[in-house]
Amino acid sequence: AVKLFQYLTEITPSAIDESIKLIAAYALCSLERYNEALTTLQSVTLNSQALLLLGICYRALCSYSEAEEKLLSALQILCYQSSTEDITDYYGNSLASVSGFQQQQKYIDIFTLAPEERLRAINSLTPSSTTDLIVIQLADVYYKQDRFNIALSYCSNMIEFTDRSVRNIVSAHILMGKIL
Repeated sequence: AVKLFQYLTEITPSAIDESIKLIAAYALCSLERYNEALTTLQSVTLNSQALLLLGICYRALCSYSEAEEKLLSALQILCYQSSTEDITDYYGNSLASVSGFQQQQKYIDIFTLAPEERLRAINSLTPSSTTDLIVIQLADVYYKQDRFNIALSYCSNMIEFTDRSVRNIVSAHILMGKIL
């Protein structure tokens, strides 16, 4: 995939659309060629998939604050696309009961929430492998930053709320073992 992408880049760079660049960046990440993946992602519109790949690259390159920012941005896009009407705060209280919150509100700023409160927003999203991968990547970032309690809560949350058929569940159990 990478060789085909490099060939197409040399022959007809204008013919390469963003989906091909995302596939190439994913392949480069799988090959642990993170700097090349970052270069490939520079010309891609920042959607949730691109931001997830950027987060993976930065995490692997030990740029944890950049990784967290990109992963949270990917979550922000997913939250924006999802209805937030049923989201509760960290204590289980409906956000509709909080002063100033309107039931029709469709936007939550994931960056202003504490890491524990973000789990409530994540749990309100429609389960997907993208969401699960973002959560496990965030847990790993927190683990690398020695924020063990947060990392542990993200792993246990993913294990509790994830469909057992999702492949990221194994990674969550392994990471949870490392954290413990």
